[in-house]
Amino acid sequence: MKKKRYRGFYTLEAAVILPLFACFAVFLLLFFRALMVQWGIDTAMEKTAYTMALYGENIGEQGGTKEQDEKDRQGDADKKGRLQEISVPSVVAATILEIEKNDTPLRFVQFKELGLDFHKTKVSGRTIELVCSYRMPIVAGSGFFGKLGLNLTSRVTVGRWTGLDPFHYGKDDGDMVYVTEYGEDYHESLQCSYLKPAIHATAMAKIGEIRSRDHRIYHPCKECGAAQGGVVFYTDYGSRYHSAVTCPGLKRTIHAIPRSEAVKKYRPCPKCSNKSQASRKYKKRGMTNGICNDDGNAWNL
Repeated sequence: MKKKRYRGFYTLEAAVILPLFACFAVFLLLFFRALMVQWGIDTAMEKTAYTMALYGENIGEQGGTKEQDEKDRQGDADKKGRLQEISVPSVVAATILEIEKNDTPLRFVQFKELGLDFHKTKVSGRTIELVCSYRMPIVAGSGFFGKLGLNLTSRVTVGRWTGLDPFHYGKDDGDMVYVTEYGEDYHESLQCSYLKPAIHATAMAKIGEIRSRDHRIYHPCKECGAAQGGVVFYTDYGSRYHSAVTCPGLKRTIHAIPRSEAVKKYRPCPKCSNKSQASRKYKKRGMTNGICNDDGNAWNL
């Protein structure tokens, strides 16, 4: 039997392939545009964060005359080593100026400079956390593709330069202690059981039978909630169990700060701090045998 042959039509093949090729080219172009924009913004954020962490808001005021430099050093000495205040608007303004210096193609960003969102940026006495969110449509200035585009976020976190405090260097209150982001106690050692909690896993049905080392019942975590069956996680101390091992309640974000600063805002940890110092602090507050819970607070037994 003779096979029947069919002729191909170039117009039909082109009608199928060309749109696919065009879409691929558009998305490839968007990818490289995103790399260009992200590189320019990330570089500007890193330079601004590191510079302001070192010099504060006095960017561009370095390298003056000898008399001016001597006056600045004398003014810094009068501050007795205190950190200069840095405001979020000044960090954002310096970042935008640096982005413009890099010739970053912001024309590809939705609303250009106005489309850069820095509302999550935070500045504390110890760190600068610079966050920039923006959106890149597939074709800048065109609504042909609707809401299709890329939502990008850049984040830079640096520690501020505190320098050497000549008024406290060598003194006992010049050493460092450790605190957590949400805790209320300071710790002498990084090996403290609160800073490195032992995480255990058990079945949801058995968590009601388990008691912590301070004889407390475990309740559902307010962050991750109760698990619907399966496995839950808990620590030796505290009163919360967690449905996810990645829950913030199990995470410890540790910061090192001077002891002289810690005693003003935090209490000594009864586990790792000096026992005599801890006992004096807790006796004044009517507390004995304090144990840290999951939130870093001390409890009476």
